[in-house]
Amino acid sequence: MINREKIYNYLVNKGLNKASICGILSNIYYESNYEPCAVGDNGTSFGLCQWRLTRREKLNNYANKRAVSNGDISIQLDFMLDELSHSFPVINTLIFNNAGTINDAYNVADAFCKYYEIPADKINKGIERGNYARKLYMQYTNDINLNKYTNKELATMVIEGKFGNGEERRQKLGNRYNSVQKIVNETLNPKKSALTDDINELANSVIRGDYGNGEERRQKLGNLYSIVQKKVNELLGK
Repeated sequence: MINREKIYNYLVNKGLNKASICGILSNIYYESNYEPCAVGDNGTSFGLCQWRLTRREKLNNYANKRAVSNGDISIQLDFMLDELSHSFPVINTLIFNNAGTINDAYNVADAFCKYYEIPADKINKGIERGNYARKLYMQYTNDINLNKYTNKELATMVIEGKFGNGEERRQKLGNRYNSVQKIVNETLNPKKSALTDDINELANSVIRGDYGNGEERRQKLGNLYSIVQKKVNELLGK
């Protein structure tokens, strides 16, 4: 974990956002478990990113020119960024130019795996590393103890932007997402929320038989017929 934080902080100082860092960290975890002196592939690969053959030789030369051990974390990360810049421009552009969302963490991890690390079965490993990058992203993002807050307090925090959007928000709020999001929707659009409650109540009344059938129901519900009938069908599982 100490090495992971060293890598994280180093890449922050190089200008990478959290999503890109988590994507890279995910790959380093699977390649070397964050160990700069890790050796693999029957002794042919070395380092954080398990460089092999000519790429390993280039790492050694890069370190020698700077009079630094090839097992130094910083020199390996320097080499990685240099290699990305000169030999992998598409990935380099991706890691320095993305929106920084949880999905970007996945995309960076997947691309880094397929086109920089290039392991056997890179498709499935790209998926695996992408999913792990999302978990890392959440670890570095969700430092809020949900148990300390009521749903209403969490809804206020959501509106303030502290839980992101979409899938990121859903991941951070966990099993409280639906309850908190309902309060958010009611707060931001009270009229729509009230209408939703009315539709639900009308749909339940229709199911009870209060509005008859066919044309009678259509006449009684007026311009609300379609939306209420849709809700009725949903409730009845049609």
